[in-house]
Amino acid sequence: MEKSIKRHEISVYLARTAPFLGLVLVIVLFSILTGGRLLIPANSVALFNLLFSTGLGAVGVYFVMSQGNIDFSIGSTIALAGSLGALAYNNLGSVFFFPVAIITGTVVGIVNGFLVAKVKVPSFIATLSMSFVLRGVATVVLGGVYSIPLAANVYDSMFIKLPVLIATFGVGYIVFEYTRFGKHSRAIGSLPEAAKQSGVDVTKTRWLAYVFSGFMSGMIAFFMVARTTMVTPLSGVGHEFNVLIALLIGGVSMLGGWTTKFRSVFIGCLFVTFLAFGMSQVGFVVQTQQLVRGILFIASVLITEYKLKA
Repeated sequence: MEKSIKRHEISVYLARTAPFLGLVLVIVLFSILTGGRLLIPANSVALFNLLFSTGLGAVGVYFVMSQGNIDFSIGSTIALAGSLGALAYNNLGSVFFFPVAIITGTVVGIVNGFLVAKVKVPSFIATLSMSFVLRGVATVVLGGVYSIPLAANVYDSMFIKLPVLIATFGVGYIVFEYTRFGKHSRAIGSLPEAAKQSGVDVTKTRWLAYVFSGFMSGMIAFFMVARTTMVTPLSGVGHEFNVLIALLIGGVSMLGGWTTKFRSVFIGCLFVTFLAFGMSQVGFVVQTQQLVRGILFIASVLITEYKLKA
């Protein structure tokens, strides 16, 4: 009996510390492989840009996953929101760039929420289908590479993006830990029927989670296009996997529930940031990077499920 209890305590401890250990491991590994170039000051901007886009996406999807759902449409939403935002910039004026990108992302979130919360389409099928639709619309709208004036770089400033990132994590933490929306999200992830019987508006809460995810995708699109001053139908490809790996590696369960902790977001985002940048610095080709992400995605799902059993 005592041995069983001890094994359980060890399992819980390892499961809780795995995200921290994984982060340390990836930093040490790529620091060695890059000959100590990973953390030099010259790389700080590139690392921050990776953390910024992953962080915004992860906070947005976090509420969806805490309810036991998923959002595979992030990357395609970025492509469409960036496309329409860029078109608005060139044809209507720079003042329309931000609102059009944000509104586009939010509208996509509204549609996703309607399909999942109201129509009851499984989130995997609904958002994966939407990702194809959105990418197709972006292709029709743009037809190829579309550029905006270099003046848009004014928005790609650390003085703007750093406060935005800090505010995103700060507000996300407060909403998740101290508001009804956060508590209701966890309650739905644990037992939807029990949450409903307790007075939680399950449909509305699920809908709002997708609206917020879409809003954050629109935000990412705005800053991404502002930084590169261009957008293509392939913009944002694979971003959903970076976000999902960040959350899963951080310890978020795909089943959601009360075990979900907000610190998982930041730890996971740091992991993905150093992983992605480290692989590019070492010289991994795109196919190898995709292979590593695929393996990590499967491994992170297994780790989070192991945590639940522990």
